[in-house]
Amino acid sequence: MTIADPGTLPADTAFINAPVTSTVYVAKTGCPGPQDVCQESNNGMTRQTAKPRIDLAIPLVQPGGEIRVYPSETPYEEYLYIPLQQAGSSATPKFIIGVPDAMGKMPRIVPKFVDGRFRSIFNLETSYWIIKGVDIDCMDQRVSGVVPLRGDHLALLDSEVHHCRQSAVLVRGSKDVVIRNNVLHHNQDFQGVDSDLRYDSSGVDMESWFLRDASNAIIVSSITPTERVLIERNTAYANSGDGVQCQGGEAPGGTYYPEMNSRDVTIRDNLFHDNLENAVDIKSCLRVSITGSNQFYGYDHSGRNGGRCGGSAVIVHFNASKVLVEGARIHDSGIGVELGSDQLGAVQDIIIRRNSIYRMNQNYSRWAAGDAPGGRTGYEWKVNCGDGIKVNRAQRAEIYHNTLDNLLHSGIKIRSILADTETVRVWNNIISDVSGLNYIDETQFPSTYPLPPSYVPARYGHEHGGYLDYDRSSSLSGLVSEYNLFHKGDGTSLLYRYCPPSGSCTQQSLATFRTSSSLDLAPNSQETPANSTLFVALPDSNGYFTQSGTLARNTALVDAGNSGQDCASAPDKGALESDCAREWTPYSAPLSASTGVTSGSAPSLQVDASGLPVVAWSEAEGEARAIHVRRLVGGIWQPIGDPLSASTGSGTHAETPQLVLNAQGHPVVAWSESNGTGAQVHVWAWTGSQWTPYGGGLRVTSSGYAFNPSLKLDASGDPVVAWRESPNGQYYNGTIHVSRWNNGSWSSVGGAVLSMGDAFEAPSLEMGGDDEPRVAWSAFNGVEWRIFVAGWTGTAWQAVGSDGINALTEVGTGGSSPSLKIDGSGRPLVAFSESMANEDETWVFLFRWNGTSWDDLGGKLNGDVAGDPDLWEQGNWPVLELDGVGNAYVAYRSSFSDYRSSPYSHWSTDFIKVRDASTGAWTTLSSWFIPDSGPPRAFRVRASGEPFIAMEKVTQPWVPYSNGVSGIEVTHWAPWL
Repeated sequence: MTIADPGTLPADTAFINAPVTSTVYVAKTGCPGPQDVCQESNNGMTRQTAKPRIDLAIPLVQPGGEIRVYPSETPYEEYLYIPLQQAGSSATPKFIIGVPDAMGKMPRIVPKFVDGRFRSIFNLETSYWIIKGVDIDCMDQRVSGVVPLRGDHLALLDSEVHHCRQSAVLVRGSKDVVIRNNVLHHNQDFQGVDSDLRYDSSGVDMESWFLRDASNAIIVSSITPTERVLIERNTAYANSGDGVQCQGGEAPGGTYYPEMNSRDVTIRDNLFHDNLENAVDIKSCLRVSITGSNQFYGYDHSGRNGGRCGGSAVIVHFNASKVLVEGARIHDSGIGVELGSDQLGAVQDIIIRRNSIYRMNQNYSRWAAGDAPGGRTGYEWKVNCGDGIKVNRAQRAEIYHNTLDNLLHSGIKIRSILADTETVRVWNNIISDVSGLNYIDETQFPSTYPLPPSYVPARYGHEHGGYLDYDRSSSLSGLVSEYNLFHKGDGTSLLYRYCPPSGSCTQQSLATFRTSSSLDLAPNSQETPANSTLFVALPDSNGYFTQSGTLARNTALVDAGNSGQDCASAPDKGALESDCAREWTPYSAPLSASTGVTSGSAPSLQVDASGLPVVAWSEAEGEARAIHVRRLVGGIWQPIGDPLSASTGSGTHAETPQLVLNAQGHPVVAWSESNGTGAQVHVWAWTGSQWTPYGGGLRVTSSGYAFNPSLKLDASGDPVVAWRESPNGQYYNGTIHVSRWNNGSWSSVGGAVLSMGDAFEAPSLEMGGDDEPRVAWSAFNGVEWRIFVAGWTGTAWQAVGSDGINALTEVGTGGSSPSLKIDGSGRPLVAFSESMANEDETWVFLFRWNGTSWDDLGGKLNGDVAGDPDLWEQGNWPVLELDGVGNAYVAYRSSFSDYRSSPYSHWSTDFIKVRDASTGAWTTLSSWFIPDSGPPRAFRVRASGEPFIAMEKVTQPWVPYSNGVSGIEVTHWAPWL
C-alpha cells in the first residue's frame, strides 16, 4: 500500500502582488488646522488632507488603490464591514496598508462598540482585499480580529492580532484566503474559578456555521465550504485554543454535513508554540497539507476529559480525510501526532512522513477547583502521554521516514477504538531512546496534591509502552510494519509492547515481538549496536542527521512514497537524507526595515541555542540611521524591540553593529553612533522586554571618533568592547582601545593598546581562557601595513610577536581585515588579507601562534593569477570561525577584473575554505558566484560545523562601495532534503 498525496489545491495568491495605483490617506494627526487633528470632512487625497478613520476611507478607495494608515498615539476605534459592492478585482485589488513609525510601530486598531456590543474589527464579505502591516488589538473583547465571511481572494499579511476572546482570524465560507507573516498571540477566553475555565480560542480558525465558543489563532470553517486557504509563515502562541483549527460539517448534537467540510488547506512554515490546546487541530476537513518547515512545541494536555492523557501537538480526527503531515519539527509536548478519536468516524487516507518528533513528555498539572468535568468541585489531573505518533482510529494511513527520539511512553502506538483502525503501514522510521514508561498513575503524583481517590484518573490500566506499541486486541487489521531502525544510546535493552488478538499485553524484546506479531522481521528492521552513536551532535538543534556508516544510511525501502529521494544507492531511514550534497539556503526574504531599495548594511550574525539566526544591521530611516535587531521565529523575522539609537533627532548615524547572545539567549549589541560632534560606541542589552544601555557612550576624548566596535562577553556575562578611535574621523589613523563592564560601570583596559603605528580598520576582539581580552588589528609601522595581536596580562598589554604578521616577503605589503579566534589550547589564530605594494592582487592567509612565532597554515587560500597581467584578483574580508573540534573555517570574497574586455569585466566568487584540525589539509567547503550580494562579513559556524552567513543583497552585480541594497540576506549551509 502507498497512499497518494492529498492533492491539496493551492490558493490563488497572484492578486497580492498587484501594484498599488492610487492612495487614500488615513491619519489622526498631521493635518493643517487646530492641534493638527485630521477632520472627517477631509478628502483623504493627500497626507495633509487625511481622513481620521479607516471606515471613512473605504468608500473612497478605487480598484487598485490603497488606504494608507498612519500610526497615532491613540488607536483607531473601528468596525469595518466591507461588502461585495466594494470588491476589487484580480488585477486591481484593494489594500489597507499600515505605515510604521520611525520606531517600527504599526498603526493600532481596536474594536468599536456598535448597537450594544463590541464588533469584530475586519468583516470581509467581499473579494480581492489585502490587509497588511497593522496592529489589531481586540482589547480582550469577545470578538475576532479578522473575519473573511463568504468572500474570496482575501489576505492578511505582516500584521499582529492579539487579545481577541474569539479567534484572531475566523475564516467562514470563503475561498482563496492568504494568511501570511502574522503574529497571533494572547487570544484567550477564560472564565470561572481561578480563571481556568476557558473557551477554545485559536490563532486561525476555519469553522462551520454551527458556531461554538471559539478563541483560536486561526479558524477555517464552512457555511458554504471554505476552500483553498494558505496559512504560511505565521507565529501563534499563548492562545487558549489552537494555533490553527480546521472544522467541517460537524454540528452540535452529532449531526454531520459532509458537503460543508472545509477543504484544500495548506499550513506551511509556521511556528505554533505554547497554545493551550494544539498547534494544529484538523477536524472534518478534506485535503489538508501540513508541510514545509513548521515547528510546533510546548503542548500540554488541556482537555477536561478525566482519565485520558493528551498533549497532542497535531491532532487529526472527526471525519478528516486526505491529510499530509510532512517535514515538521515537533517537540516538548505530550504527543507528536495523534490520529482519530471517539467522535464521529475514523480519519482516512493520512500520510505522516519526514517529521522530527522528539522530547515527548509526561508533564502533569491539574484543573482548578470548580472546573473538573461535570462541574465537580474537586481537582482534575491533566497529564501528557509521552507518545511520538499515536493512532486511535484510522483507515488507510502511512507512517514513514520519520525520526522519533527521547519519548517517555511509546514511539509509534497503534490501536483501534470503536473497531475502526485498518490498513496502516509503518516503514523506514527511526525510533530512538524510548523509555516505555507506564502512563502516569496516582502513585506518581506529588504528595503535596492530595486528592480523593475518585478524582484520580485511570491511565488506561497504567499501561506501559515501547518502541512499537501495537494493540491487536481491539480489532486492529491490515497492519504492516517493516524497514524500521531502533536505537538506544545508553546500551540498555529496547522494549516493545504487543497485545495479541487474545491474551495479555506485554513488553517484549525485538526477537519476541517478531515472533508474536510477525512484524518488523529481520534483516530489514534492525536495532543499532549497543552504545553506538546514531545522530550528529546536538540533533535537536542541528537536525536529526545520522552519522556516516550507521545502519540508517542507504538502507531504506524504496517505494512510491520516496522514489528519487536518495543521494547514494538508496534512501536513508528517518526524516532526513544525511548523505546528500548541501547547498546554501536563504531564510525567507531579505531583511529590511523598509521596502524597495534600502540602505541596509553591516550585518552582524549569531545563531541561538535552537540553531536559528539572530541578526543586527544598520539602516537609514529618513535622515537618521538606526540599528535593527531581528530573530528568526517560525520562518518569520521578528523584531526584537524598537530600532536602536542612542541619540534623538535627525542626522544621527548608528552603524557597524556587533551582536552577541548572552546566557539567556538575549542579544547584546554594540555600535558606533555619530551626531555631528564625533562618534561614540554604545552597548545595549535586551532584557526580554526592553533594551537597556550599559552606561553611556564610549570614547577616549570628548571630540574623538570611536568607530568599528568588536564585542564579546566575559565569563560573568558582562560586555567587553574594543574599538578604533580617530581624532579627526579619518579611517587611516587612530588607536585601539578596550573597555569592559565592571561593577556597574565601564573600566578602561590599560589605555590605548600597544602603539604599533596608525591603526586601520576594525579591531577583532576575543576573550582568552584566562578571561582576559585579546585583540588583533591592522596598523602602519612607517613602511607597510601589518597585522598585530596583543593580549592583556591583567596589568599590561603584551604583543604576541613583536614585529606583527606579514605573509609576503616584499617590502611595502599591506595587511588588512584581521579576524581573530582562540583555539582550545589557548593559541590565537588570525585570518587576514594581504597585498604587495603597487600590485592589484590580494591574498587571504591564516596564521597561528605556536608559542614563540607565527605559523603560516597553508599559504595563499585564494588563487594566484599573477601570471596573467590583464587579470587581477582581490581576496578580501576574511572571517575566521572554529567548530567544536577545532577545524578552521575561513569565508572570504575573491573579486576578479579583466582589463582585456571593454568595459573591463568584474565578477566575484565567495569561498569557504576549511582546514582539518587533525591533518592540516585545506578543502573548499563551498564556492559560489553571487552577482547580487555583498561580501560575507557576518559569518558563523556552529559547533556541529554548520555555517551561516549574512550579507548585503544588492540590486546589481556587487562592486565594492556600490549602493542599491535591497536587504540583508541570511543563508545557511543546508542539506538537500
